[in-house]
Amino acid sequence: MKFSNLILSSLLVTLCVMGLTLPASAITATLAVEPSNVTTTVSSHFNLKVSIRGLSEPMRRFSLAISYDKALVELIGHEIFVEARGWTVDRENWDDGMCVLIAYGPPYSADAQWLLLTFHCLGKGSSTLRVDGWVAPNEDGTGKNILDTVLVPVSQVQPAPVGGVLTPVNKFNLVVPYLALAGLIAAVSVTIIVRKRR
Repeated sequence: MKFSNLILSSLLVTLCVMGLTLPASAITATLAVEPSNVTTTVSSHFNLKVSIRGLSEPMRRFSLAISYDKALVELIGHEIFVEARGWTVDRENWDDGMCVLIAYGPPYSADAQWLLLTFHCLGKGSSTLRVDGWVAPNEDGTGKNILDTVLVPVSQVQPAPVGGVLTPVNKFNLVVPYLALAGLIAAVSVTIIVRKRR
């Protein structure tokens, strides 16, 4: 009997020590950005949806950071989807070239869109929108896991002219009839003046 108590005690101590020394598995998730690439024309707008999907356990805090080339695109609007889920925005920053959102709330584990950004294309060229983020199972941010970065290529092209093909115009050919009319009026005027003097 003493031998079996010794074995059970040893197993219990071993399990306790292993449970305290083994690291807990980190929360995992995936950043989803739609659309995955953008081709648009200069002076037009496009939307970018940012979601967090595939949470391995409920999150209590997250951060999203979006950077962009402010010479080619500008952020003209944003919508944050936290209040309907009982979450609170802890910090937000919408500076030129960088957007940062940190929010916390009750445990949330469903796939969901958290942010909608609206951009305006300023010029012709190519750029990349970079989306970074992290999720944490605790409201204070401990235990956070950094998510894989998502890169969204953006191509801004010059719009095609409206109304068909442009052809060069010879401006002299446009004014020739007016010059001929002015010459005719001058010739008639001179003829009338010369006849009246005689």
